[in-house]
Amino acid sequence: MPLGRVRIGIVGAGYAGNVHAENLSRNPSVELRAICESRPDDARLFSNRYGTKIYSDYRELLSDTEIDAVYITTPNYLHAQQAIAAMEKGKDVFSEKPMATSLGEAKDVLNVAGKAGVKYQIGLSRRFWPVYKYVKGLIGGGALNPYLADIKMSRGELKRPSWVSDEKVSGGFLYESVLHILDLVRWLMGDIETVYCEAKSSIYKQLDDFAIILKTADRKMASITSSAHATWVFPFERVELYGDHSCVITEEMARVTYSRGLEKEVEIRDFSQLPRNRSWGFEEEDGLFVDSILSDSKIAVDEVEAYKSIELVEACYGSARIGGPMRLPL
Repeated sequence: MPLGRVRIGIVGAGYAGNVHAENLSRNPSVELRAICESRPDDARLFSNRYGTKIYSDYRELLSDTEIDAVYITTPNYLHAQQAIAAMEKGKDVFSEKPMATSLGEAKDVLNVAGKAGVKYQIGLSRRFWPVYKYVKGLIGGGALNPYLADIKMSRGELKRPSWVSDEKVSGGFLYESVLHILDLVRWLMGDIETVYCEAKSSIYKQLDDFAIILKTADRKMASITSSAHATWVFPFERVELYGDHSCVITEEMARVTYSRGLEKEVEIRDFSQLPRNRSWGFEEEDGLFVDSILSDSKIAVDEVEAYKSIELVEACYGSARIGGPMRLPL
């Protein structure tokens, strides 16, 4: 690795690949070296924008000795096999969520990451949204102890990109979208012990409406409702946490309202003017990944955290199948 620089290749020139490339191209500690994309027009557009080499087969990119780290931003079902191949080639890996689309594949990634001697970071970007970092700070500082949470996280449609409606490609709606909220609950409230989920197929040819209850070992509870066909009406994501006569309410990445107690001042934090990549957390997670490689420090969201998010998804699907609660770990 050149002194003070990480040479990066990206597999997948879709929306996520371009978002990360935009951030990485502004980082003086990064050199974007290559793009792997099966669609020639998209590959050329990316290469022209960022000055990268082009590969059409990810295995060729992984064999490039001038690449230190790889971003995996392909459709969900490819993440596990591509991450494993990259780590076995000695590349550090940033993988977009999900880690995998089955528990078995997730275990394979977890095992390889633990043995390969490289970095593995998962793109659970909600942890870097300024709205949720503010909430995490309230909890960590003792200002709010959440006993109960009520969360709405919906998606407008399963039409864009077209592959998200194909369960074999996405893994299903929970893998594609709701995984973020399952991880968020665990991050804010602690490890989940019990999952109960009801689900049905209303519009699409997969389960697309969910009602979920999560319980922690210390009896904290969170309810999640999520629909895959809700339109993008604001706010598509809303989190309410209730403490001792106190609460916090978020509205997407734009705003947080904090009520600190009865007859006390209400605090409102507005993040709506932040640049997209910062308010969505992408800028920070990319910077932390690069820093962890250069300083050989702990990854921000590692393979263990990634695996636990897959466990939560599988527990939800399992609970919906059996019509009863599932206990973690699976």
